[in-house]
Amino acid sequence: TRVAAFAERVHVLSTKTRPKKICCVGHDGKTHAYLVKGQDDLHLDQRIMQLLTMVNRLFAHDKTRRLRTRYYGVVPISPRAGLIQWVAGTLPLFQLYRRWQLSEGGHPAAKVEVPVAPPADPQDGPPDTPGHDALPGAVFYAALLPALKTKGIEIAAGRQQWPLEVLRGVFRALSSGAPRWLLEKEICASSTATVDWWARSCTFSRSLAVMSVVGYVIGLGDRHLDNILMDFGSGE
Repeated sequence: TRVAAFAERVHVLSTKTRPKKICCVGHDGKTHAYLVKGQDDLHLDQRIMQLLTMVNRLFAHDKTRRLRTRYYGVVPISPRAGLIQWVAGTLPLFQLYRRWQLSEGGHPAAKVEVPVAPPADPQDGPPDTPGHDALPGAVFYAALLPALKTKGIEIAAGRQQWPLEVLRGVFRALSSGAPRWLLEKEICASSTATVDWWARSCTFSRSLAVMSVVGYVIGLGDRHLDNILMDFGSGE
């Protein structure tokens, strides 16, 4: 499909590299949305998407388990910029968590004060102030900094100096502060009948298993709640 026209408005996202969401109209008459991402080489992302298409070809021979990966288009423009297909109808898991957190009102995690000290890894950027647009890193560093201080460690010391037991303790504390039924309830609420709920629950289990295995095999990193997407319409 060729591009017939571009939309006049551009939406700038509030994340670190300030990517832009653009929409274009194809010759098929449909609107296609893309994320214009700078300061990043997307060639590796493109290769991963190509790998996922190959995985789907292998799964196509198994008609019983109905396994597949969910992928999207990646178009590198230069070594420092490219286009990523906007995956419509999906929700980052962190938005689901924040929506519950803000609806609770008095939940302690919603009132956590984020430290002003930047993280040790410059790729992560400084933690944001918690609120409606808070990022997972903000919540994580707000809990991590006091835990490191009890061990006499500054956050600027570098991740290699962070004790594993401290990281595990922070993870368990954050996990215990959120209900285990968040995904379950959302899948149920998005289903119109029992048969829909069962189909989406099964699809979710298969999709999670496949992407976990593929991610482990290729050594996929940077997994946090803001870049893991969920499609509650299908369960993927």
